[in-house]
Amino acid sequence: MHSEAVKSIKPVSEHPVQAFYTDKFQLFDAMEVLLNQLSGKCNVIYITSFSISEEFIRKIWKFRQEMDIGKIVVILDGKAAVKISKLLHFASNVFDEVYLTNNHGKVILFDCAIPVAICTSQNQTRGNRKESTIITTDAGCYQSFYDEIQEMIQTGIKL
Repeated sequence: MHSEAVKSIKPVSEHPVQAFYTDKFQLFDAMEVLLNQLSGKCNVIYITSFSISEEFIRKIWKFRQEMDIGKIVVILDGKAAVKISKLLHFASNVFDEVYLTNNHGKVILFDCAIPVAICTSQNQTRGNRKESTIITTDAGCYQSFYDEIQEMIQTGIKL
């Protein structure tokens, strides 16, 4: 696990809202820290992004091998998907469901014993610049994001 992420991200069970503006760790590092904090089964992880990289997909594949994750759903922007069309087959083999729709948001929801939402400026690609991230267990935030994600699933194109 990335040491800077481990040092920075406090236990979500004790710190319901955490904000970062950093280039010290990547989004997948934050995800790994949270998955370890949320020990036990994570029923579903919802991931939305404008774009995605092979490195990010490989990290998620690694998490699937090492952690108890039930289902992973990813929602990507349809126009941006044209640029990454070669990755879509790989993504379809790692994620349980892949949807394309009009999306620029970068949100990750962990449906676990403690529901957690991440809202970030970072696409699911390597960002070697400062990115903003908020991690929260606030039920209202989680539900708001969840409702919008369900709408994108209903109106998106499933691969």
